[in-house]
Amino acid sequence: MLKKSSKNKYVIENDKITLYSDFEEEFEEIVEKDKLKKIYTSVFFNKPFDKIKIPEGIEKLRLGNGYNQSINNLPSSITSIFIGKKFDNSIDNLPGNVKKIVFMQSGLFNKPIDYLPQGLEYLVLPNSFNYPLNNLPNSLKILELGDNFDKELNNLPDSIEKLVLSNNYEKEIKRFPKSLRILVISNNYRYSLPNSIEIRKMI
Repeated sequence: MLKKSSKNKYVIENDKITLYSDFEEEFEEIVEKDKLKKIYTSVFFNKPFDKIKIPEGIEKLRLGNGYNQSINNLPSSITSIFIGKKFDNSIDNLPGNVKKIVFMQSGLFNKPIDYLPQGLEYLVLPNSFNYPLNNLPNSLKILELGDNFDKELNNLPDSIEKLVLSNNYEKEIKRFPKSLRILVISNNYRYSLPNSIEIRKMI
């Protein structure tokens, strides 16, 4: 099923709706709203979601490269969020059911993250991010950090199973998570690494 609004404000394809820059109406006006599971925003869409009132039932949110508004009032049904280039707002008040947050690698996000959802399992941060990580949820299993990150990593939750660091990371990690199985790190990293984990070195 492919349906376009009369003024090309949105496109619905199966369970996905893509919002364009002229989208203004509330979801209540969309007949198929109860069937929707995914919201994508186009590169030019940049309207606050608290005015649009996203319906419960949406599970996946993908923000386009032009989006840079608050995402503090999302429905509790959302479980995964993909964030584009220009976004640089707080993510400390997301729904508790969110399990996956992925930033575009070249994204501009660089804000403290101290209150992430307690069920979060997968977190990919952009190259621009460079704040301490001392309060990550104990549910986190996969953590990927970008090129600019240079803070100490001695207080990561023991739940982490895979840790990906950039070629630029040079700080000594004195305490590794107990559940860590895979570490991706620079071939030039000069500190000792545990023998109990799989080391994947980048050239």
